[in-house]
Amino acid sequence: MQTLRNFPIEKLYGEVVLVRLDSVLLLDPLGLFSCSRKRTLSTIKYLYKAGGKVLLVTSWDPVLQSVNPVLKSTESFAGYLKFIF
Repeated sequence: MQTLRNFPIEKLYGEVVLVRLDSVLLLDPLGLFSCSRKRTLSTIKYLYKAGGKVLLVTSWDPVLQSVNPVLKSTESFAGYLKFIF
């Protein structure tokens, strides 16, 4: 298994990169996962800036929808991520 740290950045351009993330990390209202959130966002930004086509895969927990309005729909979640970047 190769890690992103060891993967040549020039080979990322134009490649589709699948990133599995837990939506709780990004949208946790209590900020319990702030360190993990920073690493996750850093990875996504790195891939995006390297020219990779980032495909995010996450779980969609209905309980979180009531806690954080950003999770009402995939469009609102995409808008949230667009705002971050």
